[in-house]
Amino acid sequence: MDSGFALRGDAGFENFGLNGDNTGNFSHTSRYFAGVGARIKVPISPTVAFVTGRIGAIHFGHFNNIGDSGIGLYVGASLLPEASSDFLLLSSGNNNSSTNIGINLPAGLLLQLDPRLAVTLQAGYAVAIAIPRSGSQSTAGHFIPVGLEAVLTPMPLLDIGARFFLDGYVAQSGGNGSGNPGYFDLRALMLWIRIPA
Repeated sequence: MDSGFALRGDAGFENFGLNGDNTGNFSHTSRYFAGVGARIKVPISPTVAFVTGRIGAIHFGHFNNIGDSGIGLYVGASLLPEASSDFLLLSSGNNNSSTNIGINLPAGLLLQLDPRLAVTLQAGYAVAIAIPRSGSQSTAGHFIPVGLEAVLTPMPLLDIGARFFLDGYVAQSGGNGSGNPGYFDLRALMLWIRIPA
């Protein structure tokens, strides 16, 4: 919409569950998800800017997969909405799976001392709400995520990026609150290459 403001919409489908299980005891869950967000860049100085959002969408293609003895557990790309840069996320599916709502307030500080290298310090607040279909109590996880992303542009048509991110779980509303992760337990390291259109 403007050099400092862009709207975004994301949508996707995934099928998560156990892979490689031949007994048929574990079914997969199909989920649909969508998100709406904005990319805002407000210059503070010639080399520093306040930003919201980032290049990544809803962890699309970020496969949370755990494997052991030929069986892999794929837990989905939309399971952790607090890591998205979208402001509002919705996901739901079959097999009596819950409807998840993510509300994010992402913020960051972009440092670009050289045109070929940008580093973004990321933070914010997020809440992930799970509404079960079974009539059980809804739960809401509260997060203060932090991250660091670096993007190198060695030539005009190539970006190389690296990102380290902590989901930053801090509390839960509703439910029994047991078995929840610590602040540093949910983390991701992503490397990516982008060829701008």
